[in-house]
Amino acid sequence: MEDRLNCINLVDEAVSMNVRQAKACEVLGISIRTLERWRKQPEKHDMRKGPNSKPTNSLTEDEKQTILQTANSPRFKDKPPAQIVPILLDEGNYIASESSFYRVLKENDMVKHRANTRVKKHSAPCPSGNPAEELRTALVGHLIRLFQPDAQLNLVVPRQPQFRSSLDGRTMFQNLS
Repeated sequence: MEDRLNCINLVDEAVSMNVRQAKACEVLGISIRTLERWRKQPEKHDMRKGPNSKPTNSLTEDEKQTILQTANSPRFKDKPPAQIVPILLDEGNYIASESSFYRVLKENDMVKHRANTRVKKHSAPCPSGNPAEELRTALVGHLIRLFQPDAQLNLVVPRQPQFRSSLDGRTMFQNLS
């Protein structure tokens, strides 16, 4: 109710500053007809009723639980409904449609990975805390050694495996200790 009055006041203020009423309504996300209706009866509440009854073909709680149990079973926990439903149909078992599977999983916030399917990546921390700087230092040192073998280097070299290119173009790792 209070929001309606605020909208009416905002549109009136915008119109007083030579803004078109249609543009002001568009910015607020309402139609001109809605604004006119609110101005005519600002105290009237939303009269929409919605559906009178629940659809007869909606899933029961037991059917929803069956979908969740099936989708979270060890056999299907890493598969999307687009794969689960055809597998079950091939076995002659129909639980629900693919869209019903998705809808029930979405209601329970399970559409994304239900299983721990991604490999965890662990990487050793850089001693200096700046891997880009260490890589740059290593590459500069390698280039200097490559083109000036007699040069004395005072570069900080990381104690991690370091990327080094051999003369014949192959790549190998060297562990500096």
